[in-house]
Amino acid sequence: MQLRRRPIRGDRATRSLAQESASDLRAQWCPILVPANQEVDEPEPGVFEIAVRNAGRGPALGVNGQMRAGKTGGASIPGSDNIVMPGEVLRIPFKLVQGATDFWRGYVVTFEVSCVDIAEQFHKTTIRATMRKQSDGSKPLRLASVFVEETGRHLLPVHGSARAKADAERRARRLSSRARVRLKQTVERWRTRNDA
Repeated sequence: MQLRRRPIRGDRATRSLAQESASDLRAQWCPILVPANQEVDEPEPGVFEIAVRNAGRGPALGVNGQMRAGKTGGASIPGSDNIVMPGEVLRIPFKLVQGATDFWRGYVVTFEVSCVDIAEQFHKTTIRATMRKQSDGSKPLRLASVFVEETGRHLLPVHGSARAKADAERRARRLSSRARVRLKQTVERWRTRNDA
């Protein structure tokens, strides 16, 4: 019995080591978008601007952003041609709908900045800002919180790409192993029926 337990422990150790190696490899190209300063700029009425810096090790592709105040809903989807290399800063403008220049006053304003890494995985940074009264009487939007997350979602593969082919091979292997197991179970059932 003890001989059997040791390889299982070894398998678990090997599996955990492989998972750690995979996460460390993923960190090599992971972008992390964080605000470059503590205030939200308002260069003109109805336009807000946030400067984000890539603090990660990999480039952020397709950087896009959406702004919400009050109720949350929807999601930002990467889709611009913006690329932010590690250490670079990008200023993202958020334009209000015409006639809605004061809708955000009194609310917590949420800025959602999303991007894709070189492995085609989505990343999202949620920045919340509130109005803070200053000594001069002005009420600029100042950052209240920042949440950075890896969404676990991937871009849909393009047919014929290396990732699409690898996914197709993986599915075929999985299906063939399932088919072998089902065939084996069917043969065993047939044998037990015929033997009885």
